[in-house]
Amino acid sequence: MPQNLDLSVQIKLRHFRLVEMLVATRSIRQAANRLNITPAAVSKACIELENILGFKIFTRKGGNLVPHPICEQLIMTGRKINNELKNLMNEVFLVKDCIKDNIKIGIETSIFHDGMAKNIAQIKEKYPNLHLTLNSTEQHPLLCGLESNVYDFIFTNIADLKRFPQFSIKKLYEENYAVVTKGNIYSIPEILEKWTIFSEKIWILPEVGNTLRSKFESALAVRGLSFPIRRIEVNSVAATEKMVSHFSGLALFSFEQLKQINSDRYPKVEILPDMKIEIGAVWLRDKKFTNYEVDVKNYLETNLSKVDYFR
Repeated sequence: MPQNLDLSVQIKLRHFRLVEMLVATRSIRQAANRLNITPAAVSKACIELENILGFKIFTRKGGNLVPHPICEQLIMTGRKINNELKNLMNEVFLVKDCIKDNIKIGIETSIFHDGMAKNIAQIKEKYPNLHLTLNSTEQHPLLCGLESNVYDFIFTNIADLKRFPQFSIKKLYEENYAVVTKGNIYSIPEILEKWTIFSEKIWILPEVGNTLRSKFESALAVRGLSFPIRRIEVNSVAATEKMVSHFSGLALFSFEQLKQINSDRYPKVEILPDMKIEIGAVWLRDKKFTNYEVDVKNYLETNLSKVDYFR
């Protein structure tokens, strides 16, 4: 073993690639062909690496090269370094470009829950130099903002948007809802069946214009049931959760919210198809995305489409 061995200084990136090709081909000539260099250059680089390490890493047997066990570790190390360099390239790209622009994301209020917030936070952790602007509001102002380039893309209920040719739409998942009060959970079919009792209670509901509010109003109307009079209207998922924890008001919670609170505490509940909301990403059809906008959009689409809450 050579004295004063410092692999971080002496081993070059080309050495890792060389070892991987030699192990794969067991031939200097074939490795040279894949690396697009001469066999002499392969032999020279191999000897150079062996001199650094202080022992032979290949021996010949029956016309083939037999790798030393250390070669496997060299290959794994080389791949790790290569992956880290790719990550560094992404960071350099974002530092150079994202400081010039700002990714603007709109999220419909009724779906801006902890799961959504967590994914956005993870993007910021992955790309700390990336500028993000988030706005949570109702669907109509989101669509208007999208058309006027206030947002690069939005996440909203997509059920009625296919008739708008200016939008591109990607469905991510379907969300279902239950009714929650402090310490209890009810299915919406159960609530509607006993509406005479539950309609007299205090409800914590979204404001007019909210997709979830509209769905609930319609579900009641088609059954000839009146909208609850004793209610608090709150345009915030987080505020609704806080209020439910403090008194016995009834509120509509998505299955995702139930999971975030404590999924083990709640049984599976029957769903009401009328209340199902299709969540998707929406952007202008002629929108030209930058590379980092595509990366953020794809990251959110991929992670949000994986949700599977009690389904």
